[in-house]
Formats: sequence, structure tokens, C-alpha cells
Amino acid sequence: MPVRHATDGAESERRCAPPSQTASFAVDIRSADGVRTGSPDLAKRVSPESLAIAGVVGVLPHLERLSSLEREGRRHTLEFVETRQELTNRLFLALFEINGLVAEITCERDRADQVADRMDEADGAAVRNLTLASVLIGGVASIVSGAVGLAGGASVAVDGSTLGGGVLASIFGGMALFTKSHHPFRHERNLLKDLWEDAGQTTFFSPTVWRYLHTARLDGLGTPRDEILKAWQQEGRLGTPDSAHEAERKRLFFGEGGSYTASELRARASMFETLEASVHLINERLELFIREVMFHGGDS
Repeated sequence: MPVRHATDGAESERRCAPPSQTASFAVDIRSADGVRTGSPDLAKRVSPESLAIAGVVGVLPHLERLSSLEREGRRHTLEFVETRQELTNRLFLALFEINGLVAEITCERDRADQVADRMDEADGAAVRNLTLASVLIGGVASIVSGAVGLAGGASVAVDGSTLGGGVLASIFGGMALFTKSHHPFRHERNLLKDLWEDAGQTTFFSPTVWRYLHTARLDGLGTPRDEILKAWQQEGRLGTPDSAHEAERKRLFFGEGGSYTASELRARASMFETLEASVHLINERLELFIREVMFHGGDS
């Protein structure tokens, strides 16, 4: 198969990375999963969905303090205002973290799609050229055979011309049928790898997003990370389970890069789409939290 080496995507890799990397941190899934309920009093005032996202963002202590100050009749004190402002600041930071990650995911998805588009265009041109060559060779062979026959040439010459033309036409036609080029594609900063391997530490995901991805859903159907990995496998993005093809794609997708086909780049882009959809859901939950707690709750 032909291999092209036009660009390796290094420039796009730098554009997708944020200005500075998030500091590495250790994730304790049990603590992230155990803070969703809050105190009994707070659980009566705030919905389970809002308590869950408060635990993810890390503002449950602020909610507890605001609730306590309100019970004590201290809503108009400086401490109440400062605590509320600190909660608001943390919410803004979480939104910035989420939007920054979504921007990087979108960039990586588009980068893979753009390289795949260029490869498809090149493959299409190669197929057209090979098909044209096959047709021309077949036509020339027929003309030569006919001319030899009309000139009273030996049947051996006619048969040889026909055979040679047919062989060449078949070769070019087969090449057109199986044309599939490869392209070097690098991704040293690999978000998919961190999520797949789940080593407990990450330098690519913010603490808020990482906790969200590891926090069990209220309906008990696992974590968002579980859903993402299941979607990757069920949609065939990694190939047939337990096959050599799957092992090769895992090595390619979750490594630092390598030689990709257009279909593999499409699969990688699709995996980023699944991750992006899950991360976007944090914004919906934050919107619910802000409406319930900041505008309509007892702390407003």
C-alpha cells in the first residue's frame, strides 16, 4: 500500500494543546462518589442531581456553610457573602475547565477528520488514474489484437497480445480496487489514552472533569467513563473484540501515534465525539445546579 509523508500533524498537535498543562493529581474515586449526599438538612433543600454535581465541582462544603449560616439567621453577614462568592468563583472555574477541554477535544476530532479528508481525496485520485490506465491498456490490447488478426498474423501473436493486455488491465484494476494509503499521525498528548488506561492520575483532564467521569450515575448504571468505553467497543471503533485488529487499533489509538488509514482516523474522530458528548453533559448539570441553588434555592 502506498504511504504518504506529506505532514505529520505536529503543527496541529501544538494548536490543540492548551497554553499550559493541568497539574497531575491523584483521583480517589471512592471519595468522589461518597460526597454526593451532603448533610440530611442539605439533602432536603437540594435535589440529588445538584448535590451530585456539587460534589464533582467541589462546592459541597460551601453549600453546607451557606445552609448553616441561613439557619442561624446570618444571610446578610460578610461571611455569607464571601462564602457565596467563593462558590460562584469555583463554578466559573469549572465552566472554564469544561469549555477548555471541549475545545481541545473538538480540535483533535477535526484534526483527524481533516487528515482523513485529504487521504480520501488522494486515494480517489489514485483510483481514477489506475482505473483509467486499466481501461486504456485493455483498449490498446484489443486494438493490437485486431490489427494483428486483420494483417493475417499468427494466432499466437494475437493470443499473446490479448493475454498481456488482460494481465496488465487486471493488475491496474486490482490496484484501483485495493488502494488504501497510510499517513503518519502523531498525538503525544493523548486524551483517549488517559481515559482508557485510567491509571488514577492525569495531566490532560481537569480535576472537575476527571471526577465527573468517575462518579457513578444516580440511576446506578455505572460512571460516564464506563459508558464512553462501552460505546467505543460496541460501535466497533476498536475492531472485533479479542482480534488482532483490535489489538493493533488499541496500540495505535492509545499510543503516541503512528501510521493511520483514513478509516482509522475516522474511528478516532468518532471516539472523540463520544467523549465530547459526555463532557457537554456537565454543563447541563451545572445549569440545573445554578438555577436551583443560586437563583431559586434558599441561598439566593
